[in-house]
Amino acid sequence: MTTKPPPITEKVWRCTLPAIPDWRVYSGNTRYAHPMQEHRAVKAIKQAWGELLGLVSLPEVTFERFTLKYTFRCPNLRQVPRDWDNLMRATKPLTDVLQEYGIIRSDSRAHMLRPPELGVEKGGPETFIEIAEILR
Repeated sequence: MTTKPPPITEKVWRCTLPAIPDWRVYSGNTRYAHPMQEHRAVKAIKQAWGELLGLVSLPEVTFERFTLKYTFRCPNLRQVPRDWDNLMRATKPLTDVLQEYGIIRSDSRAHMLRPPELGVEKGGPETFIEIAEILR
């Protein structure tokens, strides 16, 4: 049995965002009476992520084929969704903002080779993002 060699990475971009937006606005457990309410919630959390991304230096080149890792650090672990599937849903607006800012080309499977890796830690309110470009 032959195993596939590990992907070769060349370019890695890491950043630390100084906060975490309010996840309750857009998580798997939030129910909206009308689709426009959900649309406004998604728009609000995207704006919050965009404001946080405006505080860090962005990469000069767009990532074409990449892996993505999010680590959320917060003093009270109840500030992030407790279920992994709800946390994955709540990261969708952040991934969309990375695409809107031109940091990543697309979040399709052709560009993002696997779902984002997620981590939650106890600590100060921070969000760590790591994007690694895959060369093969």
